[in-house]
Amino acid sequence: MPAVDVDDPRLVEEAEQLLITWQRRRWYAVGAFSGLALALGLIAVSAFRQHEQVVQVTATAQSTANKLEELEQRNTELKTELQQATIIATTGGASISSDGWLLIDDKPRQRITDAPVRAAVFASTGGGFVIAAADGVYFGGDRQDPSRISKVPEIATALAVSHDGRMIAIATQDGVTLWDSSTGQLVARITGFDGGISSVDFFSDEKVVVGGKGGKVWFADPGRGIFNTLSVPDWSGPIDSASYDPERDVLLVQYGGGRRMVLQKDDKGDGAKIVGELAPSRNQSIQQPGTVSGSDASLEDLVNRLDGSVRDHRRIALDVLILDYKTDPRAVDLVLALIEPPRIATLTAAGRINALYFLKSTDPSVWTSAQIKRADIAIANMRARHTSNVALIGEDTRHVLDQLVDLIDRIKTQRPG
Repeated sequence: MPAVDVDDPRLVEEAEQLLITWQRRRWYAVGAFSGLALALGLIAVSAFRQHEQVVQVTATAQSTANKLEELEQRNTELKTELQQATIIATTGGASISSDGWLLIDDKPRQRITDAPVRAAVFASTGGGFVIAAADGVYFGGDRQDPSRISKVPEIATALAVSHDGRMIAIATQDGVTLWDSSTGQLVARITGFDGGISSVDFFSDEKVVVGGKGGKVWFADPGRGIFNTLSVPDWSGPIDSASYDPERDVLLVQYGGGRRMVLQKDDKGDGAKIVGELAPSRNQSIQQPGTVSGSDASLEDLVNRLDGSVRDHRRIALDVLILDYKTDPRAVDLVLALIEPPRIATLTAAGRINALYFLKSTDPSVWTSAQIKRADIAIANMRARHTSNVALIGEDTRHVLDQLVDLIDRIKTQRPG
């Protein structure tokens, strides 16, 4: 083997180059291993974090599932409660149930009270409502925002809302209180109803009619208190209800387990006079004041009396038809015949209005497809104002006719096709 000259500059340079190359490769290797270790560490950290996220998502999902299960169980309980409860008052998609729930579109919005609800009314303006429960009276300023609720310690037996929606009447055993429906402020307190109160309604925007427990009907207002009293003939028991119909301007008093009496405002508007007594059940006699019995009034007879010559007889016949026959398709058939040829040619204006008023007051579910078609034709003929044998319709007839059209349109909407 030849000798190596360690002082040879060329060899020294080659050795240095080899050393530099080796060192570089070592550092490359160290860097690669470090990078690999870092990458593996990052992957491990990411995997751990993903695991944590999966655990959190799983826990959240389980918690959500538990909450949904609780909500579903509560919803089932609410449905059961609502099925067992009855609707006390309803208007425009809002309802109040007997167990204190405010419902919007048939869905529970808020429970106003746990106490049993005895009566409830919705104000016709402003969206307010009043609930008379066993623990007091609740005023709600807005059915869409039931958090605005105030309570007064009145234990009410009956409620009523004025025709303009601005006032609420609350009947208690001690008297009647009148409240502003928008503010919940007391307007007046009326007392002096001997024997107790069983019902209340508005006779005008401020005057109230109150049914008593001694066969009495009182008329009162905030300024004068009780200003008129009417006693039901041959009856000393409680008045079940005394309600006023502003459209027909009559007062209907119910008493004695189904007996009904029609009253009409007096000339001053401060009271009412009895114009007739309705029989307590279908197809029974229509009693006149001072009489004990009468001949049976069949359905056909009642329909014919809608166009009778005596105003009070027409009014009573209409009341009986609405109270007893609004769910009877036979009544719809017979009254439709009044506004069809040939009968409409001789029908008086009063008969025409009475017929339309009954039809617009009927239950939509009893109308058949054939009856709807007949009503469409009759309505078109009235609106056409034929000059042959059909009298021109006036404003009163047109108003009730429009209400009938609304009813027919609702029926068509509910029965597509």
